[in-house]
Amino acid sequence: MMNISAIENYVSQLELTDIEGNKIPIGNGNKIWLSIFREATCPFCNIRVYEMTQKAEYFLKSDIRIVAIFKSSSSDTKKFIAQQPRPFQIVADPDASIYRGLSLRSSFSAKLKAILLQMPRLLQGLSLTGTRGLVTSNQLPADILLDGKAKVLKIYTAKDISDHIPFSEVDRFI
Repeated sequence: MMNISAIENYVSQLELTDIEGNKIPIGNGNKIWLSIFREATCPFCNIRVYEMTQKAEYFLKSDIRIVAIFKSSSSDTKKFIAQQPRPFQIVADPDASIYRGLSLRSSFSAKLKAILLQMPRLLQGLSLTGTRGLVTSNQLPADILLDGKAKVLKIYTAKDISDHIPFSEVDRFI
């Protein structure tokens, strides 16, 4: 991942649109949690989205905008992630331009580590994605917490494909 000033510059120039066609302003006074996922078919990502959905009301009461970004087509994102209403905005990035723009890394060994060490969670996620969840990239997730002026307050880079920022760190951000 790039350095903080490069990330701030990149993120402040992003023109995000969610899967419903709504623009997502960055740096307009709202704190933003960019949760950058792998594919919408990723079993671990589906479990994390479920967990975020369960906690979203708490976060949204705190005036934080949650934006979930998926390296998937809009149709896959709607089918696997947004089949149920989500209390946050979802962005499809099928060309992985955001991932490349942030220089996020991929790692086969980190993927293998999650599959081996997080088997119950993997199986739980596969119940949501079916066999499509078995064919995913080695892309690692990341989370970026931005203040109201698009200043980076926290960057969390995943250690494996099942890893995301702990909710306790998001609590401190609020």
